[in-house]
Amino acid sequence: MKQCQIIKELKDVTFVKAFKDWSEIKSKTEEEIQNINGRSRLGCNLIDYYFFEQRIETIGNKGINFFKFMDQIEFYKTKKYIKTLLLFLRIVFWSHQCI
Repeated sequence: MKQCQIIKELKDVTFVKAFKDWSEIKSKTEEEIQNINGRSRLGCNLIDYYFFEQRIETIGNKGINFFKFMDQIEFYKTKKYIKTLLLFLRIVFWSHQCI
């Protein structure tokens, strides 16, 4: 599968979704924007519409990007930080019965 196909499968943000985020942000006052909860997803679709591809191609603090990670997934599954992440995900999904 080509990278552009993978990107679209991971997160296919349409212009309509991005514009909806922009419109909602634009309609808020400065005070309302300052009071937005730090966990709010408002604006994420707008950012991802333009920058998602660059985000997953970015080399992170472990010296790899998403595609290198996926190409070498079996190697990275042996790393403690990935084992911890996978364990956490199993617990979260299991507790929500999403498995």
